[in-house]
Amino acid sequence: MDTVFIGWSGNRPLAYELAEIINRGGKKRAIVGGGQPKDLYVGAQVMNQICQSDQAILLLEDKNGSISPNLMLEWGYLLAKMPVSNICSVLINKKPSELPSDILGSFVEEVQYDRTTQTDSEIAQVIFQLFERQLVKDIETDYFSRIADWKHVFVMLKSGQLHSEENIRATILAGVLAAYYYSDNKELRQYLETVNRSAEVNSTVYFAKAYIDVFLKSENMRGALSQRDFLSLVGVFESVLQREKSHLEEIEMLTDILCYDVYGLGCTLFLKNEEIDPDRRSRFANKAKECFEKGLSLIDEFGAQTKVNGCLVMLLKSYLYNDTAHLYRDAFRNDTEFLRYLDLSVSERQTLFNTFSANYAANTYLITKLDQEYTVALSEQCNYMHDPIQRKIFIEHISEKYREWEQEFSYTRSLQDRIKANLKKMGVEV
Repeated sequence: MDTVFIGWSGNRPLAYELAEIINRGGKKRAIVGGGQPKDLYVGAQVMNQICQSDQAILLLEDKNGSISPNLMLEWGYLLAKMPVSNICSVLINKKPSELPSDILGSFVEEVQYDRTTQTDSEIAQVIFQLFERQLVKDIETDYFSRIADWKHVFVMLKSGQLHSEENIRATILAGVLAAYYYSDNKELRQYLETVNRSAEVNSTVYFAKAYIDVFLKSENMRGALSQRDFLSLVGVFESVLQREKSHLEEIEMLTDILCYDVYGLGCTLFLKNEEIDPDRRSRFANKAKECFEKGLSLIDEFGAQTKVNGCLVMLLKSYLYNDTAHLYRDAFRNDTEFLRYLDLSVSERQTLFNTFSANYAANTYLITKLDQEYTVALSEQCNYMHDPIQRKIFIEHISEKYREWEQEFSYTRSLQDRIKANLKKMGVEV
């Protein structure tokens, strides 16, 4: 059950009327901010109430000519704790232009309250309807924002600040992608061993552990998956895909997309074992191809339903295109399909890098990581370019990037090795 913090200034009875309406619905629990006369430190009480909450309603009303400084402090604390979309700020007889610029961007509603003709109960009902419209409806989860702000989000996850079951599941799914970029695979895997909640959350944890294990057990895809590891992971992926679910639910759809991709990737990493007999090699190569095709089909459906997850769609497409390309080259010896999917992967990675850079300019760390992934794909594509001028321009760009990143401790060794190998194929000494 989600908990809703209600912050107020100037009209405590209105806050309690609103809390009563929320609690009466039985789907959420309301906490009215503040302490009792016996509380020595009301501020500590309020911070504790906020820490217990998943969503918030702020009743922003003048008190002695201005909004209470305490309420403004609570608003700032809430913005640091939860997504801005989870905070419903209600301006009572005020205009958005009267707010400080630092807190603009929150969901803000304006309500006119004439106390000579209206009651607290009536206005509380109006505010509750606004809250229902903005927060109780299915708000799309911006997974890539969680990836971009992963270090902060991971702290919130581990400290128990995320209470909503759906919020926890969405964060774990974003985390299996983010942990790779932030070198947190082992730490996230250890945390997941401690989680024991509802069946839905535990199901997501069950899958997430297997997803991470594909990377841990293959040394970030540099080595092969052993037969023992591969078969145990296949059992997990099969059970996830066969579970009862409704594809109308965004979180279930994303789980399947990730599962198809990592299942196919697991097959291709298993195929790196040279001793596999031809029949099994053919069977698992075809299984990988089937998984990648289903993942690509499903991600188009996912992309059509979401408005805020454009970067996530690009990221997942780039993975699926890249994995499919290498499957065609290594398992099917089909250079035509290999180059077609490689081109798609490079294009998707470039678009993702440009889009993310424009929307998350402050996150230089992840911008660099996405630039590195694009450059790796581009360095491979250069080996097959026919235009000598274009090829030369790209080689110079790749070489410059390689030298720039070579000294960085944070640079992923496997990506560095791949760029170096591709440059050597092109006759460039590094």
